[in-house]
Amino acid sequence: MLINDISSISCYNQLLQNTSEKSLVNHIMGALKLIEFRGPQSHISGLEHLCFVSYRNYLITTAIACRSPTFLAKEEWKTIPCSISPKDFVQHFLDILADIPTFLAYYNGIIAVTKANSIPPSQILDRRGILQASVADIECRLHKWKIKHADQIGGPLESSDQVKGSQLPSAADTQFPVFRCRDLLSGELISPLAVTYPEPELARALCLYYGALLTISFVDMRTEEAGAL
Repeated sequence: MLINDISSISCYNQLLQNTSEKSLVNHIMGALKLIEFRGPQSHISGLEHLCFVSYRNYLITTAIACRSPTFLAKEEWKTIPCSISPKDFVQHFLDILADIPTFLAYYNGIIAVTKANSIPPSQILDRRGILQASVADIECRLHKWKIKHADQIGGPLESSDQVKGSQLPSAADTQFPVFRCRDLLSGELISPLAVTYPEPELARALCLYYGALLTISFVDMRTEEAGAL
């Protein structure tokens, strides 16, 4: 429990002091080490479990940004902490997301050996095949998660009111920033339809879902081979 408190205080301290992005990342990666040291059995119940499931999102997304594999991809870390408390749809999603840093690092390794020409082409092809299988597997699991969990909660709802042209509110008229974009058909400046979700966690999870699909598309070597053909 003390280690979790230290991790939280360190991260929030970096945010409040507006220090560099690297400092915050270092603290999050340090928190990962501390959590790994405690082991999955220490996060089954109580405040420790609450901290683990609450921080898991930030720990995994930071690992993705750093392309750094973590212990969170191991099966025991996906099952033991939630062996008493059932997982919600977000935790099921994070089980998939936790695997992405591993194959991002694997992709970087393929690029490095390819540029260095340090291994035979046949071995590079073998590694590309492994990566392609991993991409296809995660992509399939993400789509299944959306169908099984996210779609069952309910999709986003769009407001019927769309503001155009001179009717657009100024930033002074509202406490929130006004997002504007160009209508691709008319070329007119519009404020897009407001989108609402049944619950905030679904909105966050779906943002991460589409972000995950974009991330794996960037390292999908299947598209490179199709282009070469």
